Amino acid sequence: MICAPLIRELRQDDDSAYRSLWRDALQLAVLAGDDYVVLFRDEAQIRAIHPDMTALQRLDLRGVAITAPGKGCDFVARFFGPKVGVPEDPVTGSAYTALAPYWAERLGKTILSARQVSQRGSEIHCGVARDRVTLTGAAATFMVGEIRFPEVYEVL
Repeated sequence: MICAPLIRELRQDDDSAYRSLWRDALQLAVLAGDDYVVLFRDEAQIRAIHPDMTALQRLDLRGVAITAPGKGCDFVARFFGPKVGVPEDPVTGSAYTALAPYWAERLGKTILSARQVSQRGSEIHCGVARDRVTLTGAAATFMVGEIRFPEVYEVL
């Protein structure tokens, strides 16, 4: 997966509606224009959060990933996307394309261990190399399918 670059950090004087959703946050950032990423002090804060889904639906981006240093791993996260029909995603691979580079830089590491602390949760192992993120861990199959391409395409 390609790393999601930091677009900008929201400052204290930015839209207060966003900041009011995350009163105890240390930092609020927009990564790659898809999601907000909110940094908290510790794992206990992440586990205790019960966001206002109605307020999250009004945000202008796809969703919100919340993250903090973990106990027994490098970082923990949760992801909320009620705007796209996912109140809380059990495990969100796409969010880790932003979270892994952020934590890699912050911790000075290229191999990270993470845990999504949703109700189902999962361990995610992240590797960061230049502009790529590799993710490994257990997965739950939710769909099996087949893609067929029209015969008009030539094989290069």
